[in-house]
Amino acid sequence: IEPGPPASSWALIDPRQLERALSNLLTNAAAYTPSGGSVRLGLAREGGWLRVRVSDTGPGIPPEHQAHVFERFTKSADSRGSGLGLAIAPQLIEAHGGQIVAERPDDGGTRIVFELPVPPPR
Repeated sequence: IEPGPPASSWALIDPRQLERALSNLLTNAAAYTPSGGSVRLGLAREGGWLRVRVSDTGPGIPPEHQAHVFERFTKSADSRGSGLGLAIAPQLIEAHGGQIVAERPDDGGTRIVFELPVPPPR
């Protein structure tokens, strides 16, 4: 996990569903990262959001697939999966009031970022 400010943030979540979404993202990142590459997990609080970032040093999402990466059965040419892993993640994140995006960083690879609302302190 990348260093950041102390984790004093709370988000209301269903741990099993969040674990499922994060597991799908990490599994996908690992599957597309070549030997010697890396998968990074970052966590930070930004305003009223808890931001989770999964980045890899794989080939990245081709631009023509960028808009469809979270659609059911969308797969790359070299995919061995069913095309459901990334399609499930948005449903789970959005059910928690969050949002998710896939990005293609300028330095390559793929970055998936999701945010969950952090309730105000009591």
